[in-house]
Amino acid sequence: MQHTIDHFFESATARTLLIAFLLSSFVIPSVGSRAQKKLHRDKNLAASTNVDPALSPDSVPDLYTVAALGSAVLDSATPFPVPIAFLDLKDSLRYWLAVRFPHLGVLGIREDTVLKPSFIATNGLRAYRADNPIMQLKFPSMGYAFWIDVYDRTSRKLITSRLMPYSMDMERYTLASYRYVHQPTSGLGSELLRRTFVPKLLPVTFETHPGWLGIEEVDSRGIYSLRFQDPKDSTKTFLSLTINPVAFRRLDSSLWEEFKDHARVAFGMKGIAVNSLGDFEVLESAAHQVIERGYEFLSKQSDEGLDYVATYITPHAIILLMAPMDRSVPADKFEFYRAIARSFRLKADLVPKNQAKIGG
Repeated sequence: MQHTIDHFFESATARTLLIAFLLSSFVIPSVGSRAQKKLHRDKNLAASTNVDPALSPDSVPDLYTVAALGSAVLDSATPFPVPIAFLDLKDSLRYWLAVRFPHLGVLGIREDTVLKPSFIATNGLRAYRADNPIMQLKFPSMGYAFWIDVYDRTSRKLITSRLMPYSMDMERYTLASYRYVHQPTSGLGSELLRRTFVPKLLPVTFETHPGWLGIEEVDSRGIYSLRFQDPKDSTKTFLSLTINPVAFRRLDSSLWEEFKDHARVAFGMKGIAVNSLGDFEVLESAAHQVIERGYEFLSKQSDEGLDYVATYITPHAIILLMAPMDRSVPADKFEFYRAIARSFRLKADLVPKNQAKIGG
């Protein structure tokens, strides 16, 4: 038995939104544009954007001026905003700038460090632009903040670091969306075949069947979906991954227990039975900085089928993985989906490395 794409997408999206609503007491409220003007004095922002507190002493003179702050469209295929800053460095022979743009990508965990100007404007201003887009948007405007670091060219030491908040106009991105089709690389012959799958937008990889057709989508709400279907029958879905952006105040044991309770509630609607399978960890330790642990269960469908469900929370999102199964599914097929749920790996460029090389 297979379930339709509509069943999976609508069910997964609705349930991630419901779980987020039920966890509202743990969620960070959105920041208004007026309050955003004061966020450079708020140490809590440093924690919420996953960057270190500012190092700037009051005695450091102005080494640069901020000429303009805004956003630019990444490209025509991915029409989401990338933050951009135009800066005027007073003494480029003695100092150089590095700009850190946090909270990027679908999960909001990417941070781009721009070590040299992306381009020099005609008026001589240095433009620093992130390489990855912001994909967790708020309309009609959104508070954002990035870091400007000043280094001494001779000593190579950090002189000062300043958090720079501003309000970003989002009107031009209200219809932003992205869609990419991943073609199968093999046939469907062996049902239990697994190979590493590399999404375009996610910071992680995981295993799937190489014979599945993958469709990756995200819209301006930040709702991300990745569904795998039969390449010859678009009504048959094998696996669905849905991500709903939610920024949590903290990730601790109390949140985790409430999250599991609310996940069971979301899938236990209308009297549908839920059979808990328990907690688990993804196998790669580096991926724990994004997905420390998951929770899996079986949800009975009204048509006598089953959904295998694995749920995860990250600092900025809820992740929901669903796979349809027959009530009489063989044990090896059941373990096939459980192995997929544990196979998440952090992409190589996000694995912690030694301090990056810095330059002008």
